[in-house]
Amino acid sequence: MTKAPLRRVLTLDLHPSRFGYVVFEGPHALLDWGTRTYGDEERSSLDRRLKNLQSSFAPSVILARRISTRHRLTEPMNRRAFNSLRSFAKRVLVTVLLIDESSLRGFFSREPKVNKHDIALMIADRFPELSWRLPPKRKSWQSEPKRQSIFDAASLGIFYFAQQANEQQTATPRLD
Repeated sequence: MTKAPLRRVLTLDLHPSRFGYVVFEGPHALLDWGTRTYGDEERSSLDRRLKNLQSSFAPSVILARRISTRHRLTEPMNRRAFNSLRSFAKRVLVTVLLIDESSLRGFFSREPKVNKHDIALMIADRFPELSWRLPPKRKSWQSEPKRQSIFDAASLGIFYFAQQANEQQTATPRLD
């Protein structure tokens, strides 16, 4: 049995003026994680941040969460960020995959009402190096901590590698 090569994956949790990221090397190793801000001056600032991550880690795939239409106030700004991401990926010849939030939540939900903090706890258990960045559970009147983006980005990578493993298990070998 041949071992599949490890894939380097960059996962992004894009917001209008910031993003969280995690760089995976295969399903069990994290190379880097953090949050970055970018300015509003067209796309150049986001492009610079993405170029730095690309040149440092050379990912083969970039993952992002698909834009939800329920965020009407930030949708135009998010759309600009996604368009910038797509044009950047096209220039550097990297595949961009968008993951639906509903399938992501379905993957992590073991209970009927799983929330972002519950998912972040699962991720911190899986990757202890992230546990010190785990934000406290927020109250309904509090805004979301910026470091939550790291866990939202990490959830994309975990989901992606689980889907890849399922595809490999269900693939039937060809007999010629």
